[in-house]
Parts: sequence; structure tokens; C-alpha cells
Amino acid sequence: MSKIVGYRNMLSMTQRDMSKFLGISLQAYWNKEKGKTQFSDTEKVKIKQLLLPYFPDITIDDIFFDNKVLK
Repeated sequence: MSKIVGYRNMLSMTQRDMSKFLGISLQAYWNKEKGKTQFSDTEKVKIKQLLLPYFPDITIDDIFFDNKVLK
């Protein structure tokens, strides 16, 4: 499960809820959640705003990127 799915579930939102919140189609959201297409910078900021009440120090990197360091 991707981090974005986990955060969406934590917020008790469906894919349809998220698509409406972001102003995109359900299919477009599904493609983004599955990694077929990327979230736009604007969409990333909107999702971060949803999470700030729960995680005041969360960053876009925390939400959308795997922070593992490659050796």
C-alpha cells in the first residue's frame, strides 16, 4: 500500500472523495494513486493541507517520496 493510500484511509476518505477534493475525475485520481501518473504540485499542496491538522510538521516529501537513502 502506498503512503498516499494510507493517509487517505486515515482521513476516512474514498478515492471519489479525494478526486472531488482535488477537482479531478475518479479515474485520474486512481491513476495517480496507483503511480501511473504523478500528482501535480498544486494537488500535493492540497493533500498536505488536509494532513496538517493531524501532522503539523509533515512535508510534501514525507507524503509523496520514499525517504530512504541509497548507498
